[in-house]
Amino acid sequence: MGLTSDASYKKLEQWYKSNAGNLNMRKMFEADKDRFNKFSLALNTDGGDILLDYSKNLINEEVMAMLVELAKSRGVAEARDKMFSGEKINFTEVNILALNILVAE
Repeated sequence: MGLTSDASYKKLEQWYKSNAGNLNMRKMFEADKDRFNKFSLALNTDGGDILLDYSKNLINEEVMAMLVELAKSRGVAEARDKMFSGEKINFTEVNILALNILVAE
């Protein structure tokens, strides 16, 4: 099934059409002083910390939940697991060994 046929995608698209015009970054930060903590994550790696900061995107808790649901319905976790095990995950991967070397670095 294609992305645009996915029920999770359609739900997110409908939400966007109905609500996106009402999202204002400045107002969202003013209304929620804990926004950065809610929508950011620090990953501790051997090579140093990586900050994933979603707070500066036009999202809220409802949108984040829909994005997570979309990722689940599209099999992102399974693809991640295959990638880290060295399996081919899409047709553009010609050299799995090169991918593994890049991931390991």
